[in-house]
Amino acid sequence: MFVNGVTLGLSFAVFILLFDHMERRRRWKNYPQGPVSFPFVGNLLQVNFQCPRLSLIELSKKYGNVFSLQNCWSNLIVVNGFKAVKEALVQKSEDFADRPYFSIYEHLGYGENAEGKCLGH
Repeated sequence: MFVNGVTLGLSFAVFILLFDHMERRRRWKNYPQGPVSFPFVGNLLQVNFQCPRLSLIELSKKYGNVFSLQNCWSNLIVVNGFKAVKEALVQKSEDFADRPYFSIYEHLGYGENAEGKCLGH
């Protein structure tokens, strides 16, 4: 009986991971390229929260000035560099007008008291 319960539990876990992976791939087909995300946590393990700017610079070297990340189940597009930001905010401003607020912004240093620098640097 115990072996059947373990087998059923493992099968369910594999099914959930595969379903999560397939669902994310379906939603991401029109997004720019980016690093491979982990199930449930996305790319949170690939960003250094003490200095996210350095992590995003490293990712932009690999994937270009516009790339995608996943914050748990939320899809994020990172726009990096003057030309890319100008195009996004000036030429395509309607597409970026209603960006949602994420509470993680305050942990990344984008709050009322943010100084725009890395901790310990």
